[in-house]
Amino acid sequence: VALDVTPRTLDDATRQYVRATLVLTLDASYPESSPSINLTDARGLDDRRQGVVLDALQTARVECASAGDPVLALLCETAFETMTTLNHPDGDCVFCLDAVARAAGEEEDEEGGGGGDGGGGGGGGDENVVKMTRCYHCFHAACFARWWRWRLETRDEDARASGPA
Repeated sequence: VALDVTPRTLDDATRQYVRATLVLTLDASYPESSPSINLTDARGLDDRRQGVVLDALQTARVECASAGDPVLALLCETAFETMTTLNHPDGDCVFCLDAVARAAGEEEDEEGGGGGDGGGGGGGGDENVVKMTRCYHCFHAACFARWWRWRLETRDEDARASGPA
């Protein structure tokens, strides 16, 4: 059984920073035997966060069901809940190398701290807007905009320096 698992965002794909396919392998003796659990095609989840999902699924399978109980619905629900909990960009912005998303509660603790005008994405307002590619890589929109302006300027300078062809 394979199920695409995304966070609960009211089907707003622009707010889904993680996804994976949950693969539950059943044998002929199910439900007497438990299914094997695997995640494939994970996006936005590093190895550590994939481990969090798998640990939650293993815990649900062991602690919430008695031997012989059907567990497919429980495992699917646990996967959706865990993906919703993990639904935030993780890692560093490829442009400024600051964390893409702050830890929960950090916004209140830091007044005006973070990257600001120094190229970092951790400041306030527009600096915190995160963009995501189709392959689930994330970066600060402001950092991309600064890079893009720089790239256009250097391209124009290179064209002027090389003169007519």
